[in-house]
Amino acid sequence: MEFHHPPSTENNLRLVEAAGCGIVKRDYTGLLTPSQAQIDRADRILAANSVASTDRIVTLAPGASGRRSVKEWTDDGFAAVGRYLIDRGFKPVVLGTQPASKIVEEDEGILDLSGRTSLADALAILARS
Repeated sequence: MEFHHPPSTENNLRLVEAAGCGIVKRDYTGLLTPSQAQIDRADRILAANSVASTDRIVTLAPGASGRRSVKEWTDDGFAAVGRYLIDRGFKPVVLGTQPASKIVEEDEGILDLSGRTSLADALAILARS
């Protein structure tokens, strides 16, 4: 019989239950909600980087799978996705701790905020995405 790993959400919920805590939500959607102050700060960061409040943004997180090489994309792959999004009227915003200079070199329309936001800023930017 082949073993199938459960989704990471279920694994994380099992850890919460094993720690003796109750589960109040079974998915990640809306789990964290930024405060108005966090939203305002993120809006200021975006505006300072030529992102208008009416711009539709999509967040890219190239380092999110850093310890799972099977899930890592290349810089060229992220840049291609960024260009695809730009061509469809979106503003790609890169978040993370490591600079994404090779990704943004491919297209100046991709905004690299990696290493320039706090976790709270990132949360508010993700909420807007």
